[in-house]
Amino acid sequence: MAGLFSWWPNGGVTISIGSASIHAAVADTESERAIGLSQQTSIAANRGMLFVFPRDAKWQIWMKDMKLPIDIVWLDAHKKVVSVQANALPSSYPGHFTPPADARYVLELASGTAQKAGIHPGTRADLTVHAATK
Repeated sequence: MAGLFSWWPNGGVTISIGSASIHAAVADTESERAIGLSQQTSIAANRGMLFVFPRDAKWQIWMKDMKLPIDIVWLDAHKKVVSVQANALPSSYPGHFTPPADARYVLELASGTAQKAGIHPGTRADLTVHAATK
């Protein structure tokens, strides 16, 4: 897990969502979003990655080069969950997952986290941004 947090150029975020407190790396450039969590071989239950997009859209997520299943959570600009894809499998590539409504953020979590934390459409998230440590 150290690899996921060693490159945080912006310090990351803590996301309170459902009953979970998730410490997430931030992917806010096209290249960071393309890599996502594909280099991880495990994800702790309280860790994840927040994709930040420049505008609202039905952002599609694929499982290219992923080594483990994840939960995918789409949030709108007001940080309200619009869709959850539980247990997205690496074998689903080259297919993709698309939310039914526009989103501004996508949160990738360890598989099973969304159900355990009660994350579902309508759930609101609070984000705390952490300063860069470099």
